[in-house]
Amino acid sequence: MRSKASDNRPVAEVSATLPATAEHLDRVYATLSQFWTELERSHPAPPDGVWRAYFDTAVGEIVTNIIRYAYASTAAGGEMSMAIQGYLDRVEATFRDRGGPYTGAPITDARLPLDSLDVIELPEGGWGLALTLAAVDRLSYTRDADVNYWHFMKKL
Repeated sequence: MRSKASDNRPVAEVSATLPATAEHLDRVYATLSQFWTELERSHPAPPDGVWRAYFDTAVGEIVTNIIRYAYASTAAGGEMSMAIQGYLDRVEATFRDRGGPYTGAPITDARLPLDSLDVIELPEGGWGLALTLAAVDRLSYTRDADVNYWHFMKKL
């Protein structure tokens, strides 16, 4: 982790590489907690708890999708890396894995049906990308060779 004071460089950052399995979700959240501690020390106006809850939700949804879908064909799972950077005006997160490619609908099509929300009729799963899009300002996915890259940003 580093602390820097510049608009173009992060004031706080943390990264980790860990097994992409549900049994290691605690390590994801420990890394996220480490980041928030660092950001509290180095940012003049860190985000409040509600803002963080949105960001944490996005992290959880992307990590869950990596575990459930990128490595769906292997019972042992694989490895993923995460990097989180805090800037004076935003927080960004990047996730990498070598699992299968994302083959779902375009990310921009993932929306919560807020205009006709009947929670009784909604399916239980399949809302991860929609929740992520609702929680952050920008979300992107790319695949380069055999590596998946998920990146999102939330403005402060």
